Amino acid sequence: MEPETCSRQIQCRAMCDPFPIPNGGRCGFALEGQQCSVSCNRLYNLQGSSEIQCRSYGWSEQPYCIGQGGSSSSSAQTGSPAAPELTHVQVNSISISSTKEQTTISLCDGEVTVLIKPKPKGRVRLEEETLCIIGDFYQGYRSRNQHPASDTLSRVVEGMLHKHSVAYSGMVQRLCLEQQDDSMEFISSVAKTLFDDGITNWGRIASLVALGAVVCEWLKEVGREQCVENVIQHISMYLSTDQRQWLINNKAWGGFVEFFREDDSESRVRNALMAFAGFAGLGAGLALLMR
Repeated sequence: MEPETCSRQIQCRAMCDPFPIPNGGRCGFALEGQQCSVSCNRLYNLQGSSEIQCRSYGWSEQPYCIGQGGSSSSSAQTGSPAAPELTHVQVNSISISSTKEQTTISLCDGEVTVLIKPKPKGRVRLEEETLCIIGDFYQGYRSRNQHPASDTLSRVVEGMLHKHSVAYSGMVQRLCLEQQDDSMEFISSVAKTLFDDGITNWGRIASLVALGAVVCEWLKEVGREQCVENVIQHISMYLSTDQRQWLINNKAWGGFVEFFREDDSESRVRNALMAFAGFAGLGAGLALLMR
């Protein structure tokens, strides 16, 4: 039987998918309780709240942008037609057809067609698992229902940080964290640089998580604990998107547990992880050579 994961809200909150707003901004992935500010492009007016919140069932609402005056004329900037105001219409006909790839709903004799394409279950599962595992580790959550990889990740990363604390502290100092804004967007650049030679292995992944752990610890010490959530988002999103295919090919987080099995963990860490090249400045990002 598959172990239960993320069964308690305190361990892993619900996650909302990105919400694009035609003729406006975009809300990215968010955890339950997080907010997103919504705005429209010039010549468009916002219909709905300018602040929406991620809740257990999804976004609290889905505002939209309409052309000023509700007209259907094209935007001078984008060239796209302005969205008309919503009105009540009588639907005389409706037809629904489904395939494995999508569901098509046609209204009003085909004048309105809606395509619904489900998100691949495997992708959703990997994103949720990664967010749970990274989030629980950085926030220090523990529960008997947590993912099996959580214990392995804690053991491996904490061992790395204990033995190489000086090296990691030096790396963090070079990041000039006090100069970074609360978005922590530089984390994504660091992650991409770590893997920019096209080589991926569990050692590099563990090292990226370890670096993130040191960053989170620093943030907590200086009273910027609210930024930890952004570090979690950047690292988990990078792993579940940029490294998605590699993770799938290597049994995802189950493969991580197998690779760092306890009876051989010491040699695995020693042989796979510890060859550091340091930084070439923040502009170049992190360069850890682990082959």
